[in-house]
Amino acid sequence: MIDRDVGEKSGWDNPMRVFTHLTEYTGFADLEKDDKTQGIFGRLLHPANLPVADSRSFQFGSIDGRANHAVLGAFGGDVGEFLLALNALEHTQSLGDALTQSQVHSYFRSFLADLTRKFYVATDAQHWILWKKETAEFGVKDPLTAKTARERARVLESAPVHFGCRHLQLMMEQEQHYRVRRELVQYVIRAVFAVLLDRTNIHRHKIIFDILEGYPNGEQAFVNIMSPGPEDARAYANDSDFDRVKSCAFHAPLILPRLNFRSDQSIYVYHPRAVYEARATLARYVATAHKRDQPWALKLFALINAIGKDQMTMTKKALAFDKHTFLATFT
Repeated sequence: MIDRDVGEKSGWDNPMRVFTHLTEYTGFADLEKDDKTQGIFGRLLHPANLPVADSRSFQFGSIDGRANHAVLGAFGGDVGEFLLALNALEHTQSLGDALTQSQVHSYFRSFLADLTRKFYVATDAQHWILWKKETAEFGVKDPLTAKTARERARVLESAPVHFGCRHLQLMMEQEQHYRVRRELVQYVIRAVFAVLLDRTNIHRHKIIFDILEGYPNGEQAFVNIMSPGPEDARAYANDSDFDRVKSCAFHAPLILPRLNFRSDQSIYVYHPRAVYEARATLARYVATAHKRDQPWALKLFALINAIGKDQMTMTKKALAFDKHTFLATFT
């Protein structure tokens, strides 16, 4: 079902256009329209052509519409969600207990070691080119090929400036509005690239590094992708609870943001429920790392979602203020 939510005038004001985008490779049949809600209902003709992923074992890409592969979409992708968890952790601590760069490095290495899936990191071609130009000035043609300790230090120092994720860039530009320390954003970006630069790290292969081609902000609509699942956060409190939930509750359709490599056929893709489910895993990880109990983990989980909602609203307002928002529900 496709339902239009809000938005200003644009070429993508018709739910049918979004419907055909989402069903590009599956086709559809038995189309129905609801004049009251402006919703569209249909049956996938070839559902096997729609990839589905378990939110507990699949990587999150950003909402960026330049991806040429099907994604689970989250604001900032895996990097943004990991940052959000540490951001929420800082909100539970006193000002004097702000995380250091060393602590963030340790957190990320530990998290990556425990991770049983891939960790997706994406920048864009514009920022990557500028970063290569800067590192070339001190003899490093590619930022990820820095060899000496001094070269790696210089590459990591400049990494936050040249990280092509608008969500994280906005955090650094508007830290008070985003309720996050600018330094924490920088620390997380450096921690990720520190592992990419460390060829001795046995978990380095878990990181998928991607460079998105095309000009930014060419997306035509914002689409929330929903799939069935339990509403009660307590269902995710510990691993044993997973056995009492139907397996389909944790699965979501992967969506291709851009068709035919064309910006006029691209959309912002966000998976609210899949993100919600994955955040439970992050909350458990932080609680375990701090040797905290289940009630503390649930409080942190609530805080992650509260801060995440505010940050999402800020970024969506900045990037998609003139785009229609649609809700696509798969059942």
